[in-house]
Amino acid sequence: MLYIETASYTHRGGHEINEDSYCCAEDFFAVADGLGGHINGEEASRCAIEYLEENAHGGYGEETVNALLQGANSAVFTQAEGARTTVAVLFAENGVFRYANVGDSRVYIFRGGRVLAMTKDHSVCRAAVDMGTMKFDEIRRSEDRSKLLKVLGNDKELKLPKSYPPIPMEEGDAFLICSDGFWDYVLESEMEADLLKSDTPQKWLEHMLKRQIAAAMNKGDNYTAVCGMVKAKREQAPAPAPAAENGAAKDKAGKKFPIGALIAVPVIAVVIGAAIILAKNFFPAAEPEEVSTETTTVTEESTETTTVTEEDTETTTVAEEDTGTTTVAEEDTGTTTVAEEDTGTTTVAEEDTDTTTVAEEDTGTTTVTEEYTGIFGTPEEPDTPPEQDNPPYEDYPEYPPYMVPFFNAEEV
Repeated sequence: MLYIETASYTHRGGHEINEDSYCCAEDFFAVADGLGGHINGEEASRCAIEYLEENAHGGYGEETVNALLQGANSAVFTQAEGARTTVAVLFAENGVFRYANVGDSRVYIFRGGRVLAMTKDHSVCRAAVDMGTMKFDEIRRSEDRSKLLKVLGNDKELKLPKSYPPIPMEEGDAFLICSDGFWDYVLESEMEADLLKSDTPQKWLEHMLKRQIAAAMNKGDNYTAVCGMVKAKREQAPAPAPAAENGAAKDKAGKKFPIGALIAVPVIAVVIGAAIILAKNFFPAAEPEEVSTETTTVTEESTETTTVTEEDTETTTVAEEDTGTTTVAEEDTGTTTVAEEDTGTTTVAEEDTDTTTVAEEDTGTTTVTEEYTGIFGTPEEPDTPPEQDNPPYEDYPEYPPYMVPFFNAEEV
């Protein structure tokens, strides 16, 4: 299912009053530009938009669109007291675009990032382009650009040219409806470039507004733009049905296990076990080595002191058998044997000629502490840094305020 996302923006530019009006309804979008050289231009554009909002109710065929424009012309002629306005409108119904304009407000339709169709201005310059006496790119800088041939409110009856052909909507299509104060400063090639780098109408509009503001510096005419993108709603695919069981072993994803793998698992386990038994028979555990004389102080939790002899202040050999027993062999003058059963814990932590600790619980834990100063002596504790004399918080400078963007495009 296709749907339309839109964004819109209007600004008075360099004028004191914004004479532009616009609307974003469910199935149509319009922009009207009241003529600045006439009285009550803002009233004329408002009357045109209000008439469309009150009388556009679907069924947008050629006759219906022409009737809406004729009605808007009559509303401006009778209510705006001699004021005049342009209008550009796009209808989106049943997957089809229909569009129309009176004056020089424009409708652009884009497909694949390029202009697919656009309205023709009812102006002297556009007539010159059709006759071949002026190029399209010269309209923006022509002295006759503001001379219009058709507007709403000029006559009681509006004579309309042939309608534009309808365009079927496709996913990814986009449209732009704008007054001359907008397209006068944003080229068609720039509209296309900004569309290609935007995934939402809000971003697209923001890119184009930066160009308009940089070129006009808010010193030109009122400017208004309504842009939209056609997108598709994605339906969630139904969950796949569970695979049927066929008696074979399957994993969680429903894939079959090969029967050979099931047979190979116990065979591999038997081979690994036989290899472990052979390794124990042919490679017996090494016998513990004796330790030569040197004195180290041993401190136990029971406040008893025992002298343990150790070789070269570094060598300590611990042999551990399968039964879980650990023996430390020492000389007769200070030999201490620590037997570790399943219920007892013995931990030997030894660094290079540094502190060695044997942790012994009440059931058989002995703690051995060996102090070693090292080659360069005992390291000293670093000096404690002096306390910082920081100024009070209120003496700090105040943080500068955030800057507010000079425009704020609103999404409809």
